[in-house]
Amino acid sequence: MKRSWAVLAVAVHYVLSACLGPVQAEPGSPATEAARAQMNLRAESAAVPQLVRLVDDRNLQSLDLDRSGLETLRDINKLITPAGYQIKYRFREIGVPVAQALSLSRDRQLQNRLLETARFQSGRRSRSESLLVLSAQKDPAHLKYFKEALLDRDVAIQFAAVESLEFWNLPDALPLLLNASERDWSPLIRVFAAQAVLRMGDSRGRDQLLKYIKDPNWLLRAMSARYVGELGNPDDADLLVSRIAAEQDNPYVVAELCIAGLKLLSRRAPVVAPPPPAPRSPASKPKAQVARPFMMEPLVLAAPRIKVSGTQLVPPQIDTELINLLERLADEPPAELVIDDNVAQLVQLVTPQGFALYVRYTDLNALLTEGLAGTTNQTLIQRLEKIARTGRNTSARSTAFVALGHDSTRVDLSLFEYALRDASIQVRFGAVEGLTAQSNPMVRGILAGAAQTDVSPVVRLFAAQALGRRGDAQGVDLVRRYITDPDWAVRALATYYLGQLGDDADFERILINLDRETNNYVISEDCLAVLRMSL
Repeated sequence: MKRSWAVLAVAVHYVLSACLGPVQAEPGSPATEAARAQMNLRAESAAVPQLVRLVDDRNLQSLDLDRSGLETLRDINKLITPAGYQIKYRFREIGVPVAQALSLSRDRQLQNRLLETARFQSGRRSRSESLLVLSAQKDPAHLKYFKEALLDRDVAIQFAAVESLEFWNLPDALPLLLNASERDWSPLIRVFAAQAVLRMGDSRGRDQLLKYIKDPNWLLRAMSARYVGELGNPDDADLLVSRIAAEQDNPYVVAELCIAGLKLLSRRAPVVAPPPPAPRSPASKPKAQVARPFMMEPLVLAAPRIKVSGTQLVPPQIDTELINLLERLADEPPAELVIDDNVAQLVQLVTPQGFALYVRYTDLNALLTEGLAGTTNQTLIQRLEKIARTGRNTSARSTAFVALGHDSTRVDLSLFEYALRDASIQVRFGAVEGLTAQSNPMVRGILAGAAQTDVSPVVRLFAAQALGRRGDAQGVDLVRRYITDPDWAVRALATYYLGQLGDDADFERILINLDRETNNYVISEDCLAVLRMSL
């Protein structure tokens, strides 16, 4: 009987949402500048002591999600879509939310602590996080810290130094990055430094990347293709696409060449206007955003093919290669990770950008999602739908759902509704992630159903925050209910979302929770949330 009432409630919400639009939050009075400053003072006072304590390698250890004893974390560890990986690495590496909170704090005591931990004798994780935060201050006096780190033999520290110098972006950074791009012992650091040089506006970085595209090292070739696609000239597309045939032995390089070709081809065509943003409550205030080095940017799905327009068409070779790779994955059981020298270096990276690169070059699904998302080619759509329905590999099925969801012309959502009854959390989460990219108003009812009835709190929360981002107050209210959940992983995830979607009353709730919380993961999310909401 309870199940019947739940189904009826979801059906009513589905109909009302489709007919009347989302339930909007009541307009409130935005805080004055003085009140906002007071909020920030209170947030800093509560968060800084906790962050000072957490910026210590003893508190920044990785968590084995499968051995944690929590069903919620075991569910999270199964996620393989872009949004799923972002959640997974927030929990696997507490340094992610800690670094993001550090990037928003302006407290002098905390900055002094970071200066100490950025020095040579500090541990890998705390030193990496401190270097990134110091780079945001743009202080010329910090060059010595970045220079020391770049000379370190630990690839993780070197990687953080390159990230920091790029974001620091002062003239003294360029000679150091150029030298690293040409002479560093690590292929990973050479190519990462070359892209940093190019981002700083020096064409010598592009020259290095084009040279590395032909290097025997597969990681150099893959990363170079990726960065040329992001930062190169539109005419580079022909060069990259012409190399696909020679790379059949390495699927990661093939996928990167295809994606890079899509990105460059999109820049040959007229710029496509982005879709209008989802409606927001009149009282809502955009929350402070953490800076690029603290976000797992490569996992934010850009779907480059949706920008290829006008007379410019996607070359059939790109479509064929990408869909063939996914079909191959869909028909095979998950492969064991092969740890070669390149992957061994990627495993050591401890910053958010480093985690994202590890994902990008150890799980082919991440690349294929980016390359296939948003296709309107009917042949590709039919092949993706077949994978979504009948693929043996659930990771490939979830990839197909995310890719299909980015097709803004899609009308039939029955495939996604069917997927939300699947036994696999990977498939259900992929279906919800695909729905979040849809503009179809009927999506709201489906998301509301998932947010209330899915067996996993991870899927429920993800669907609820997706509703909230569409301006539906019910979604935010559903997230709000979980910030005091007995399961600490649920509390942490709900706090992360509420920090982005909540109002000033939620700021007070999270501030109270921060004072009472004992779990470090939840504390780090509490700190990030109150700092974000107070700015």
